[in-house]
Amino acid sequence: MAGPDTAVESLQRLGFGEYEARAYVALLRTSGLNGYEAAKASGVPRANIYAALDKLVARGAVLVQHGEKGPRYAAVPPDRLVARIEDEQRAALQTTADSLSAVQAAPESEELFSARGYAALIEHARTALAEARSYALVALFPSEAREFESDIAAAEARGVTVTILCLAGCPAECGFCSGHAYRYRVAAPDRSRWFIAVFDGAALVAAQIDAADVSVLVTRQPMFVELTGAYIRQSIAMASIIEDLGPGFERSLKPHTRKILQAVSPQAERGFIEHMRELMARAVAL
Repeated sequence: MAGPDTAVESLQRLGFGEYEARAYVALLRTSGLNGYEAAKASGVPRANIYAALDKLVARGAVLVQHGEKGPRYAAVPPDRLVARIEDEQRAALQTTADSLSAVQAAPESEELFSARGYAALIEHARTALAEARSYALVALFPSEAREFESDIAAAEARGVTVTILCLAGCPAECGFCSGHAYRYRVAAPDRSRWFIAVFDGAALVAAQIDAADVSVLVTRQPMFVELTGAYIRQSIAMASIIEDLGPGFERSLKPHTRKILQAVSPQAERGFIEHMRELMARAVAL
């Protein structure tokens, strides 16, 4: 159960000096004390009690009544004191926010930041997801789907439309991807994972996750944001079309189209048609 010592410590955390806090607590327990009595009840040295009481009066924490036998002091009720402190701190915080905003450089639309480490990825992605108001496009692997499961659920509860592209192309629902989830392995390095997310068409958080390192990119640069959003949408669209075409997709390609697809191979050692065959095989398996 909280006692006088706890009350003194709490007041000190709010900016009261030790002698002020001890004097106020003593006056709460026994009201109408003079300086000598307050010093005795609080344990504050007599040489310091009047300075402490004067500060309490100035704070509005103590009332003073002057009589023929000298001043007597009474503590303001705790609820009134706490309400006063709350109002003062709220006003101080607002003043601080306003003054800091006034000196802050205006954000540039083309700002681009890099960071390293998995913790940095989690922090930036969670912040961006919490600030999303309309939609989020997220391409990720199961490890990150598990990490952000509750954050995505919270965003959806606020009315944010979340579209997920599972880059692992899981053969079955893992249980962590919520929202509009699509399981297609469109592209990813062999020895690393990607995390790519676009929020409201205005912010991008991307990362390459290797065993030894995590490289994070955060930007509001419109070109990067738009291109990345298009990558996620078009990846989903392409894989969906391949799934619908089934085994006959290659027979429907004209020679000129085959040539174009070979020229835009995503990897130098193999052609785009082979890449599409792999996507189709995965789609059929699903």
